[in-house]
Amino acid sequence: MIKKCTDKESKKLLSYLYQNKEGNLFIIGDIYNFGFNTDFQHIFIDEIDNDINSVYLVYRDSLVISSYSENIDNAFIKKLIKQYDIKIVNGLKNIIDKVVIKYKKREDCFFAKMENINKMVDTDLVSYANYEQLPLIANTRKQVFESSRDELDSLQTDFIKKSGRTAAIFLDSLAVSMASSTAECDGLAMIVGVGTLPEYRNKGYASMCITKLSNDLLIEQKIPCLFYNNPSAGRIYKNLGYQDIGFWSMLRL
Repeated sequence: MIKKCTDKESKKLLSYLYQNKEGNLFIIGDIYNFGFNTDFQHIFIDEIDNDINSVYLVYRDSLVISSYSENIDNAFIKKLIKQYDIKIVNGLKNIIDKVVIKYKKREDCFFAKMENINKMVDTDLVSYANYEQLPLIANTRKQVFESSRDELDSLQTDFIKKSGRTAAIFLDSLAVSMASSTAECDGLAMIVGVGTLPEYRNKGYASMCITKLSNDLLIEQKIPCLFYNNPSAGRIYKNLGYQDIGFWSMLRL
């Protein structure tokens, strides 16, 4: 039986998710930071004999799915996509392999984490974006990822809730390079939005931003995780101290 999750099930739900805390980082982080009573986040659990079989988290226009049994309900997924105008369906690759829906693009990525502080990279040029600088970050994201999606609202929400931050290099009144965290919670954080404007590339700026952000998270005892599908990016991440731990997949609708 699938039902919408409330505070009453939070202990049971988190116990289920923490069996693979890195793989469920997005869901865990969003629960800690936004709870069960917001307009933009909705959590559903599918129970069999009173045990959780699968979890579906709607966060704005994104759907994240978790299931150790890999037994998911495609009819329910289609219902969520229609009801909440979902643009991205994502989760660990073995789960997304079971999703049967129409999509425009699939991205299969390596999933990695970092456990040790990197003292080899100079991060003096890096600073954290304040609230007034977030429009610069959102604009750089649009250019770097060639996207029409406006992420300013999400960046502002993370900033206010302290569920995310952006390490960036600011030059010429621009955010020329950046790396953001999201879903920060007890012991975990996800690194997203890593990129550099084309005219400022090949200077090591992104490595500086990632290192600054990752080191500070580790100092706070939060394991930083990220995913990537570019071999060149993978080499950079591994040189900085990240290690592959699995695969993450996204279906862009």
